[in-house]
Amino acid sequence: MKFGDVFKYNEFDYVYLAGVDEVIYTAKIFELSYTAKFENLTNNTAKNGKTVYRLDQNKIYCYVKLTTEELKNRVAHIGLAESKDDQSFSIDSIGCSLNTRDLIAIKKEILDGPVDINLKDNVRNIEITNDETEEIELAEVNSQKHPLSTEVLQS
Repeated sequence: MKFGDVFKYNEFDYVYLAGVDEVIYTAKIFELSYTAKFENLTNNTAKNGKTVYRLDQNKIYCYVKLTTEELKNRVAHIGLAESKDDQSFSIDSIGCSLNTRDLIAIKKEILDGPVDINLKDNVRNIEITNDETEEIELAEVNSQKHPLSTEVLQS
């Protein structure tokens, strides 16, 4: 398995992030119904000048809204990246990988977010090649995480 592969485990969808020794790091992909909850929580925090600092420091805000067709608009939560013992880990693959835009967004979120240092170290050197013909702007990738929060911070 490689960075960005999507699989099913115990009836939930996950993104494979990294394997460190006998530990596997994954991000849970929430059902579509949770997307609005994540966005509302993020936007409410961003609008409150007293709590806006939490966006970069609290693991609950460490997520990416996916654009990959099979998972479009679902949230991959990275802040609580789960580690599983490699020995007891068996998966049922759903056979897709994240698109380039999502891979870049997740890597950026891991490197910039409050996640496990071992995960950061293992993702830092992963190269992401762009198989798509369109250019991916960094601003577009940033908007996948906090689409309204950047507007609120600028106003």
